[in-house]
Amino acid sequence: NANVIKEAVEHMKEKEKVSVITIGQKARDYFRKRAYDLDGEFIHISEDPHYTDAQDIGRLAIELYRQELVDEIYLVYTEFVSTINHKPKTIKILPVESIEVGEEDTGKKAIGLMEYEPSPEIVLDFLIPKYIESMIYGALVEASVSEQGARRVAMESATDNATEMIDALELQFNRARQASITQEIAEIVGGAEALN
Repeated sequence: NANVIKEAVEHMKEKEKVSVITIGQKARDYFRKRAYDLDGEFIHISEDPHYTDAQDIGRLAIELYRQELVDEIYLVYTEFVSTINHKPKTIKILPVESIEVGEEDTGKKAIGLMEYEPSPEIVLDFLIPKYIESMIYGALVEASVSEQGARRVAMESATDNATEMIDALELQFNRARQASITQEIAEIVGGAEALN
């Protein structure tokens, strides 16, 4: 969480005015305490993310963009690299960067103009929200997996430390017991010799 917040703050330093949609209580508390404009806050999503959560966040982000309250929207989250390695990542989700699609050179020329139904604008109006929701959902899942991985590593470390401590205490106990038994035997032998 701290690394993601640090990444977000570093990215926001470059901007004149920022608005924030937070996911999780720590992020909300951090940005609220520092008087950032919060356009939305979503709590308890990171433990168990659902696609409907991503849809809600995506709708809010798209609405802010359509109303021209924001010029750009970035998503900052924890990228899952491996169980022990996760890092903060920032991606731009709005405006969607244009994609250059090259025409495949097949050696054949188009016979005539083609007309598409529905229009490209209608298709994009449908696809872009789905794309954004999918990006948000992917980030939610990666963040959740990263958090679970960090917890697992922490629990493994705690278990290993507890096992080492138990072994050390068991060894200490056995030495103390052995010393006590040795002392009792020495006292018994000493008492038997005194009787002779």
